[in-house]
Amino acid sequence: MNADKSVVGDLINFRGLVYAPLNENGVVFLFGKVVEDLNMYVEEVKPGFPDCIARRFTGKGWERVRVEFEHRSSAFQAHGHDASGCDVIVCWEHDWPDCPIEVIELRDLIKGLENWPIERPGATGLAPEGDNVDAWFAGHGIRQEVRRLFDVLNEHIKSLDEACFYTIGKTSLSFYCPERVFLYVWSSKTVLSMSLFTRGEPLAGVSQYAGATIWGGLSIRNETELRSALLAITESYKRIKKAIANNERTGWYASPMTDEAEPEQSKAQRDVGELAAQFHEAMLDVYRRASEECGYTATRFLNMVNKLGGLQAAKRLLSSSGPSQGLQTLKDLGRLDISMEALVIDPKWQSLFAEEEIAIARRKLEDYGYRPGGRIGEDATA
Repeated sequence: MNADKSVVGDLINFRGLVYAPLNENGVVFLFGKVVEDLNMYVEEVKPGFPDCIARRFTGKGWERVRVEFEHRSSAFQAHGHDASGCDVIVCWEHDWPDCPIEVIELRDLIKGLENWPIERPGATGLAPEGDNVDAWFAGHGIRQEVRRLFDVLNEHIKSLDEACFYTIGKTSLSFYCPERVFLYVWSSKTVLSMSLFTRGEPLAGVSQYAGATIWGGLSIRNETELRSALLAITESYKRIKKAIANNERTGWYASPMTDEAEPEQSKAQRDVGELAAQFHEAMLDVYRRASEECGYTATRFLNMVNKLGGLQAAKRLLSSSGPSQGLQTLKDLGRLDISMEALVIDPKWQSLFAEEEIAIARRKLEDYGYRPGGRIGEDATA
């Protein structure tokens, strides 16, 4: 056998790990990359069973968690481990539907996390996360009446379970139940936008995302809309707790699981993942075409796409209610046809977005005088 032969997993380019793990060692490395996203810290990694002793924040304090690493969750059973001696299995692939303990499937988890792909040293990145919610709201220029809506929302979630808490990211706030995230909140100056866990079931007032079959979205502009949203949040909390109890996947691109479902990705889910990957390339092409055809170098746009991925970058940009410097520049250049908003309203990509997001993109283009199918920069009323 050739000693230099190398076999690698699928390309993931996630936070320094280029290829998907093919063994337990790769799982351990990847766990180290996401441990903070899981609101955990590691006390001990040791030989024998269990592999790791960690602590996970519960909202009240740091709970001791016994962790076993496996490439596939079913290996836990094959290795003859005692379930009573372990609290969590961390694996790359969850293929044990009847597992009696909690499973964290990294393959699913990383799809919903911000990424820092490998890039040339010295490349410009986005600003680091903040640690103060007041600074977060002030930094985004959000009006006080919108902040008050958030405060009511936060108090309501704490009333569901005082252990619930949120973490502060650069562009969004993530609410945990406390084991897993079930609600994302981001804001423009006048609107609170949310993504909620739906478990793939209809939820009153929530628009289901076609590209994320167990998540949906809604927006809040006033106290009347807030009252309806609180009911949806309560139901979302109940569903995430039930999903955890049943060891279901809860990540952004996960599919609903039934008692008969196999833990393999469905064809529909794979198709969504492939479409999202194609959209990411289309977003990079927006940058390339603006640079090569118009001489416009949209550095901040490129950094956001590389940091968040094309799909999440588009969703974040659509959630901003402020004027778009990039869109204005493309209008001045007569090339609104290569804008991100023009991508979003293209029927090819619309299954990745909620109806409200598509409407926002269309409205922004119309405000800048772009008529799909017409000449670029031509007034829509002409």
